[in-house]
Amino acid sequence: MNPTRQLFTSPPIQPARRADVASASRTLADAFQDDPVFGWCVPDAIHRAAVLPRFFELCSEAVLLAGDAQLAAGGAAVALWAPPGQAPVPAGQAAEFEAAVADLLGADMERTGAIMALLDEHHPTREHRFLWFLGVQPEAQRGGLGSALLASMLERCDREGSAAYLDATSEHNRRLYERHGFVVMAERSVDGSPPLWPMWRDPR
Repeated sequence: MNPTRQLFTSPPIQPARRADVASASRTLADAFQDDPVFGWCVPDAIHRAAVLPRFFELCSEAVLLAGDAQLAAGGAAVALWAPPGQAPVPAGQAAEFEAAVADLLGADMERTGAIMALLDEHHPTREHRFLWFLGVQPEAQRGGLGSALLASMLERCDREGSAAYLDATSEHNRRLYERHGFVVMAERSVDGSPPLWPMWRDPR
Protein backbone atom coordinates (compact mmCIF):
# COMPACT_ATOMS: atom_id res chain seq x y z
CA MET A 1 0.00 0.00 0.00
CA ASN A 2 1.21 3.48 -0.81
CA PRO A 3 2.06 5.07 2.58
CA THR A 4 1.26 8.56 1.31
CA ARG A 5 -2.22 7.50 0.23
CA GLN A 6 -2.75 5.88 3.63
CA LEU A 7 -1.86 9.19 5.29
CA PHE A 8 -4.45 11.03 3.26
CA THR A 9 -7.24 8.51 3.77
CA SER A 10 -6.72 8.25 7.53
CA PRO A 11 -5.08 11.53 8.53
CA PRO A 12 -4.43 12.52 12.13
CA ILE A 13 -6.63 15.47 13.08
CA GLN A 14 -5.67 17.88 15.81
CA PRO A 15 -6.73 21.27 17.14
CA ALA A 16 -4.72 24.19 15.82
CA ARG A 17 -2.65 26.19 18.29
CA ARG A 18 -1.08 29.63 18.10
CA ALA A 19 2.18 28.03 17.02
CA ASP A 20 0.34 26.70 13.96
CA VAL A 21 -0.83 30.09 12.65
CA ALA A 22 1.96 30.57 10.12
CA SER A 23 1.69 27.10 8.56
CA ALA A 24 -2.12 27.14 8.62
CA SER A 25 -2.15 30.53 6.92
CA ARG A 26 0.17 29.30 4.18
CA THR A 27 -1.99 26.24 3.57
CA LEU A 28 -5.12 28.34 3.25
CA ALA A 29 -3.37 30.90 1.04
CA ASP A 30 -2.14 28.19 -1.32
CA ALA A 31 -5.55 26.50 -1.34
CA PHE A 32 -7.43 29.69 -2.25
CA GLN A 33 -4.90 31.19 -4.67
CA ASP A 34 -6.94 30.01 -7.68
CA ASP A 35 -10.37 30.26 -6.05
CA PRO A 36 -12.78 32.16 -8.35
CA VAL A 37 -14.14 34.48 -5.66
CA PHE A 38 -10.70 35.34 -4.29
CA GLY A 39 -9.54 35.84 -7.87
CA TRP A 40 -12.34 38.35 -8.40
CA CYS A 41 -11.59 40.15 -5.13
CA VAL A 42 -7.84 40.40 -5.86
CA PRO A 43 -7.50 40.09 -9.66
CA ASP A 44 -3.72 40.34 -9.95
CA ALA A 45 -2.37 36.84 -9.26
CA ILE A 46 1.03 38.07 -8.06
CA HIS A 47 -0.53 40.53 -5.65
CA ARG A 48 -3.01 37.86 -4.52
CA ALA A 49 -0.19 35.46 -3.72
CA ALA A 50 1.51 38.21 -1.73
CA VAL A 51 -1.48 39.22 0.41
CA LEU A 52 -3.34 35.96 1.03
CA PRO A 53 -0.90 34.58 3.65
CA ARG A 54 -1.36 37.68 5.81
CA PHE A 55 -5.13 37.69 5.19
CA PHE A 56 -5.43 34.12 6.41
CA GLU A 57 -3.10 34.87 9.29
CA LEU A 58 -5.61 37.50 10.44
CA CYS A 59 -8.44 34.99 10.04
CA SER A 60 -6.59 32.22 11.85
CA GLU A 61 -5.63 34.46 14.74
CA ALA A 62 -9.24 35.57 15.14
CA VAL A 63 -10.63 32.03 15.18
CA LEU A 64 -7.98 30.72 17.56
CA LEU A 65 -9.25 33.08 20.26
CA ALA A 66 -12.53 31.20 20.66
CA GLY A 67 -13.08 28.99 17.66
CA ASP A 68 -12.42 25.43 16.65
CA ALA A 69 -9.56 25.51 14.17
CA GLN A 70 -8.41 22.05 13.11
CA LEU A 71 -5.46 20.62 11.21
CA ALA A 72 -5.13 17.37 9.29
CA ALA A 73 -1.91 15.60 8.31
CA GLY A 74 0.28 18.01 10.20
CA GLY A 75 -1.21 21.13 8.61
CA ALA A 76 -1.64 20.01 5.00
CA ALA A 77 -5.33 20.77 5.51
CA VAL A 78 -6.93 23.41 7.72
CA ALA A 79 -10.49 24.19 8.82
CA LEU A 80 -11.52 27.36 10.64
CA TRP A 81 -14.82 26.92 12.49
CA ALA A 82 -16.74 29.30 14.73
CA PRO A 83 -18.69 27.65 17.56
CA PRO A 84 -22.49 27.92 17.74
CA GLY A 85 -23.63 31.41 18.65
CA GLN A 86 -20.26 33.01 17.92
CA ALA A 87 -18.91 34.99 14.99
CA PRO A 88 -15.51 33.99 13.59
CA VAL A 89 -14.22 37.43 14.55
CA PRO A 90 -15.28 38.45 18.07
CA ALA A 91 -17.51 41.54 18.06
CA GLY A 92 -14.98 43.57 20.01
CA GLN A 93 -12.33 42.95 17.36
CA ALA A 94 -14.42 43.24 14.20
CA ALA A 95 -13.50 46.87 13.47
CA GLU A 96 -9.80 46.18 14.01
CA PHE A 97 -9.99 43.10 11.78
CA GLU A 98 -11.72 44.96 8.94
CA ALA A 99 -9.24 47.83 9.19
CA ALA A 100 -6.32 45.41 8.98
CA VAL A 101 -7.83 43.70 5.93
CA ALA A 102 -8.48 47.05 4.26
CA ASP A 103 -4.91 48.18 4.91
CA LEU A 104 -3.60 44.91 3.49
CA LEU A 105 -5.72 44.87 0.33
CA GLY A 106 -5.68 48.55 -0.59
CA ALA A 107 -7.67 49.20 -3.76
CA ASP A 108 -8.89 45.58 -3.79
CA MET A 109 -10.82 46.18 -0.56
CA GLU A 110 -13.78 47.64 -2.47
CA ARG A 111 -14.57 44.31 -4.14
CA THR A 112 -13.63 42.30 -1.08
CA GLY A 113 -15.77 44.52 1.12
CA ALA A 114 -18.74 43.99 -1.20
CA ILE A 115 -18.38 40.22 -0.80
CA MET A 116 -18.01 40.52 2.97
CA ALA A 117 -21.11 42.72 3.19
CA LEU A 118 -23.11 40.28 1.04
CA LEU A 119 -22.17 37.35 3.26
CA ASP A 120 -22.88 39.28 6.46
CA GLU A 121 -26.26 40.45 5.19
CA HIS A 122 -27.48 36.92 4.50
CA HIS A 123 -25.78 35.06 7.33
CA PRO A 124 -28.36 32.90 9.13
CA THR A 125 -29.61 34.01 12.54
CA ARG A 126 -30.53 30.48 13.63
CA GLU A 127 -27.78 29.05 15.84
CA HIS A 128 -25.18 26.96 14.01
CA ARG A 129 -21.52 26.06 13.82
CA PHE A 130 -19.94 28.13 11.03
CA LEU A 131 -17.24 26.82 8.70
CA TRP A 132 -15.44 30.01 7.72
CA PHE A 133 -12.65 28.45 5.63
CA LEU A 134 -11.43 24.98 4.75
CA GLY A 135 -8.36 24.52 2.57
CA VAL A 136 -5.96 21.79 1.51
CA GLN A 137 -2.47 22.24 0.09
CA PRO A 138 -2.75 21.83 -3.72
CA GLU A 139 -0.38 18.86 -3.86
CA ALA A 140 -2.46 17.07 -1.19
CA GLN A 141 -5.88 17.73 -2.69
CA ARG A 142 -8.21 14.89 -3.73
CA GLY A 143 -6.62 12.66 -1.13
CA GLY A 144 -9.38 12.77 1.48
CA LEU A 145 -7.99 15.43 3.83
CA GLY A 146 -10.82 17.91 3.37
CA SER A 147 -13.41 15.17 3.82
CA ALA A 148 -11.68 13.96 6.97
CA LEU A 149 -11.73 17.43 8.51
CA LEU A 150 -15.39 17.85 7.63
CA ALA A 151 -16.36 14.44 8.98
CA SER A 152 -14.57 15.08 12.25
CA MET A 153 -16.44 18.28 13.04
CA LEU A 154 -19.76 17.13 11.59
CA GLU A 155 -19.69 14.10 13.88
CA ARG A 156 -19.33 16.55 16.75
CA CYS A 157 -22.20 18.63 15.39
CA ASP A 158 -24.39 15.53 15.32
CA ARG A 159 -23.49 14.62 18.90
CA GLU A 160 -24.25 18.15 20.07
CA GLY A 161 -27.34 18.58 17.92
CA SER A 162 -25.76 21.58 16.16
CA ALA A 163 -26.52 22.69 12.62
CA ALA A 164 -23.62 23.68 10.37
CA TYR A 165 -23.36 26.49 7.81
CA LEU A 166 -20.84 27.69 5.22
CA ASP A 167 -20.49 29.77 2.05
CA ALA A 168 -19.03 27.77 -0.86
CA THR A 169 -16.92 29.84 -3.25
CA SER A 170 -16.48 27.33 -6.07
CA GLU A 171 -18.41 24.55 -7.74
CA HIS A 172 -15.75 22.04 -6.69
CA ASN A 173 -16.11 23.00 -3.03
CA ARG A 174 -19.88 23.03 -3.30
CA ARG A 175 -19.87 19.43 -4.52
CA LEU A 176 -17.61 18.39 -1.64
CA TYR A 177 -19.95 19.91 0.90
CA GLU A 178 -22.98 18.37 -0.76
CA ARG A 179 -21.39 14.96 -0.32
CA HIS A 180 -21.25 15.66 3.41
CA GLY A 181 -24.91 16.55 3.71
CA PHE A 182 -24.90 20.31 3.14
CA VAL A 183 -27.78 21.70 1.09
CA VAL A 184 -27.55 24.80 -1.11
CA MET A 185 -29.86 27.54 0.19
CA ALA A 186 -29.39 30.05 -2.66
CA GLU A 187 -26.95 31.32 -5.27
CA ARG A 188 -25.67 34.85 -4.69
CA SER A 189 -23.29 37.32 -6.28
CA VAL A 190 -22.55 41.03 -6.07
CA ASP A 191 -21.32 43.54 -8.65
CA GLY A 192 -20.62 40.84 -11.22
CA SER A 193 -18.71 38.53 -8.89
CA PRO A 194 -18.59 34.76 -9.36
CA PRO A 195 -21.42 32.97 -7.55
CA LEU A 196 -21.34 31.96 -3.93
CA TRP A 197 -23.54 29.26 -2.44
CA PRO A 198 -24.70 29.48 1.18
CA MET A 199 -25.10 25.92 2.44
CA TRP A 200 -26.81 24.46 5.52
CA ARG A 201 -26.65 21.07 7.23
CA ASP A 202 -29.04 19.97 9.99
CA PRO A 203 -27.69 17.60 12.62
CA ARG A 204 -28.35 13.90 12.16
